[in-house]
Amino acid sequence: MRTVYGLTFLCSIVLASMLPSQAQTLVGNDISVGIASPAGEASEFFKPGYSLAADFFMGLEDNMRVTVLLGYNRATLDNDALNQSSAGLSGAEFAVEGSATTIPIMIGLKLVPKKSGYKPYGVVEGGIVMYKSKVSGQYNRADGALVVLPGSTESRVEPGFNIGMGMLFPVGKDISLDIGLKYNWVKDGRYYNFEGGTSTYISTAQYFTFSVGLSFAYTE
Repeated sequence: MRTVYGLTFLCSIVLASMLPSQAQTLVGNDISVGIASPAGEASEFFKPGYSLAADFFMGLEDNMRVTVLLGYNRATLDNDALNQSSAGLSGAEFAVEGSATTIPIMIGLKLVPKKSGYKPYGVVEGGIVMYKSKVSGQYNRADGALVVLPGSTESRVEPGFNIGMGMLFPVGKDISLDIGLKYNWVKDGRYYNFEGGTSTYISTAQYFTFSVGLSFAYTE
């Protein structure tokens, strides 16, 4: 966890060095919770999970903000879906459980119009994703062999990219309700290679996050 805090602090220093010196600077924080929904191949074998995110932002121009994001997303393996698709996995029968977790640490740009009332926005982010997968249980291969999984856990760091849009609704002084949707991509999202299946691995490289949160913005 110290690595996460250290990287976030480093990103904040880099972000601050990018900003021009001016009398007043827009700064703030966003916090949100939501749903992480697997996409692509992952949508077949994973159940929707949950998403948590916090970011710090500063204004570069009237309608542009630079952000530092720290997130946490988790989805669980769908054993029933694996069995229902057994024809695609050589007729194997599964009794397994597992999860896939991503912790993105990213720098981004958010375009927010300078106007009163509600504000639509667009955001692009890039950085690293700390990826962790777990799987345990057993399955019978089509040839009748029983394969017992050792309860393996794998962790790695991968490049990642997000693109999204949302809406800010004022709810108080310097506070807005933030509703957003993002497409999230991880370079290498291989989950597990079930031996004897025609699919080489289950992928978790793509997912959507739908979030609701609060945005606190003020000038200093």
